[in-house]
Amino acid sequence: YNYYNYYYYYYYNNNTTRLRMAQAPASTSTRPVGKAAPRGPPPPKARGPPPPPGSGPLSRKNAVAEEVTGPKLKPLFWSTITQVPRESVFSETTNVYFDEEALQRQFLAAAPKAAATQRKPSSRVDDRGKKYIRLLDRKSSELLAIAFSRLPPPDKFKDILMTLDGYPECLHSEAITALQMAGSEHQEVFAKLQQMNLQYSDLQQLDMPERYLWMLTTIESSAVKLAAGALLVGPARELPDLKSAANRVRESCRLFRSSDLMRRAIATALAVGNVLNRGTARSNARALVLPDSLLKLEEMRASTAEISSSSEDDRS
Repeated sequence: YNYYNYYYYYYYNNNTTRLRMAQAPASTSTRPVGKAAPRGPPPPKARGPPPPPGSGPLSRKNAVAEEVTGPKLKPLFWSTITQVPRESVFSETTNVYFDEEALQRQFLAAAPKAAATQRKPSSRVDDRGKKYIRLLDRKSSELLAIAFSRLPPPDKFKDILMTLDGYPECLHSEAITALQMAGSEHQEVFAKLQQMNLQYSDLQQLDMPERYLWMLTTIESSAVKLAAGALLVGPARELPDLKSAANRVRESCRLFRSSDLMRRAIATALAVGNVLNRGTARSNARALVLPDSLLKLEEMRASTAEISSSSEDDRS
């Protein structure tokens, strides 16, 4: 009996399980029961249409290169204005005419020169064979030596600048002006003198202009004192005449702005400068800083060969 019951239950259970598996729908996933399906790769990012040609970061450079068709000319380093004021002379359009081909022949750009090396301290030998340390270039040293020769000895000069006793009338006006200009134009010399850590006993090792410059590094607020002294011995003496001079300048400016000849000259200078600066960041200027820009134009020099050939053509 027990054997019969065991056989019945085993046969019934197996057939029931097979029947259920045959009736169940086929599974399309092989993942384990109880776990979520893994996520697929993210969709590709949408990309817009390609940018039009000539709109990349180099578009400005390429555009300038396409606009320039002639040879490279000597650039004109003047100051331009982006926004033209309404009352400016540049707000009116003036037609100008000049020989652009002759301008190109006479202002061709020269080959670049090698970079200048940094100047190193040199020495000067006097008639007795004694050497002096020189930090200035030869020309500046000679000019300052002439101006400083009117000053008292360096130690007495330091006492005057420290106490301001009788300053600046006790010193020569040209020497004070030369000292003030040297303090603003030769900052690298002052830095080198401070790095040398010289003592007062080492003062005789320096050349004569460097001695006075070294004294300035030891005096507090020396630049302010020299600037005040240069003002008192220079422009301050002309203060009574400044008012009348200012009135003359104001009247001259009024006549300058109303002159048709000057308007044509300024417009021609602007057109010539744009031709010289083509292919650079200063090209296509609409307005200039006056009169500085006109002075820059005056400093331009043509090639020597072109000048000689032009003079020969005029003679023939």
